[in-house]
Amino acid sequence: MIAEIAGLLGIDVGPYSLRELLWAVDAKRQEEWGKLGVGVAWIVNSQPNFSSKRRKMIHPDQINPYAKRKRRRGVRMRGRIATAALDSCSVEAQKNGRQL
Repeated sequence: MIAEIAGLLGIDVGPYSLRELLWAVDAKRQEEWGKLGVGVAWIVNSQPNFSSKRRKMIHPDQINPYAKRKRRRGVRMRGRIATAALDSCSVEAQKNGRQL
């Protein structure tokens, strides 16, 4: 395993612990995926789109499995449905007997 890591990183593994080598391998993989993501996104976004619908641009982080994703919280609701959902959750509405 150590020899494989040394070959992958291209360094002398003597002064490093196994944990430090694994961190280095992980950092190298993240860097390579970052470069690959930029290249693939550039190629995909530069291709012409001949359909009637506009295609969304691809961000390099969509290809990179190491990229941190932003978490979407909840569902956006508007109008009467949103008001009814909020009312059904409130304590005052439940006391007054209002429901969806």
